[in-house]
Amino acid sequence: MLDQAEQVLDGLLGEFDKLERPVYHMLGIHGPEGGGSYYAFEPHPRWRVVVVDAYDVSVLLAVQLLAQHNPNKNKNTPPPRSSGTGQRWVQFGGGASSAQLQWLEQQVQDQDHSAQGI
Repeated sequence: MLDQAEQVLDGLLGEFDKLERPVYHMLGIHGPEGGGSYYAFEPHPRWRVVVVDAYDVSVLLAVQLLAQHNPNKNKNTPPPRSSGTGQRWVQFGGGASSAQLQWLEQQVQDQDHSAQGI
């Protein structure tokens, strides 16, 4: 099975090579948990691409916090009588750490003082 997956990946990467342009790959939601996968790069002097990690803080790892806000036995069910942001207390959610939010704020501030677009 792994050999077949590697063959498919090699074929896909070969198609990207045909583009003769820079290609930027990023982790998806099935990448490693625990963050550090947010970054920025500049494909052109006037553009900065900012990639954030919506699962930097995985609620799957924050069992105590989830238990505090969601009393249900099935943690995939929102808390009773919740609405708005209260609906977020389910085990398949995620969030951005304070460090990532500070980093993102700095990226935006840097852009404000330059001619770059984000």
